[in-house]
Amino acid sequence: MMGDVGAVATVINTVASWFMSEDGYAEWSKRRKLASLRSEAAKALAQNDWPEHRRIVAELKRLSDKP
Repeated sequence: MMGDVGAVATVINTVASWFMSEDGYAEWSKRRKLASLRSEAAKALAQNDWPEHRRIVAELKRLSDKP
C-alpha cells in the first residue's frame, strides 16, 4: 500500500511541477487557445462567414508560429 501512495505522490508532483513551470503553463494555455480558434474557424466556415474565417486563420497562423 505504501508503494501506491509514493507512486501517486510522484505523479502529482511531476504534473504540478510541469504545470507551475513557466513553459508548462504557457504551452498548455497556447494549446487551449489554438483549439478554441480551430473550433471557431470550423463554425465560421460552416456559416460561410469568410471575413471571420480569414481573421481566425490569421490569428491561428500568428499563434502557431514558433518564436
